[in-house]
Amino acid sequence: MRIEFEKILELINLTKNISVKYRVVDNDNDIFRWNNWLTNPTGKYLDFGQEPISYREINKIEIDPIEDKYIGKLVPNKLIDRTKEIKDILNTLKIEFEINETIISINMEL
Repeated sequence: MRIEFEKILELINLTKNISVKYRVVDNDNDIFRWNNWLTNPTGKYLDFGQEPISYREINKIEIDPIEDKYIGKLVPNKLIDRTKEIKDILNTLKIEFEINETIISINMEL
């Protein structure tokens, strides 16, 4: 059984103002590169900044919850951990996830 597409749309909506990175692993275990956004361009497709991919072709969504915030040229970037915010959203949506080191993984198959 797959996670409902509507829950993924809610995840997109609830995380759109949180600066995290996303990537996807497809059904062939190809890993896409990290990107700063996740959208629903049309129908049951998701876009991670490379090319839209069918919801059915996604095996796993990974979220890097560490925001690397640029402050200025003479000041080091500030690292902000958004793990709690993302975990709270996923728990509210009842989406199961795992955390490996700092990466949050959502397996699409339950």
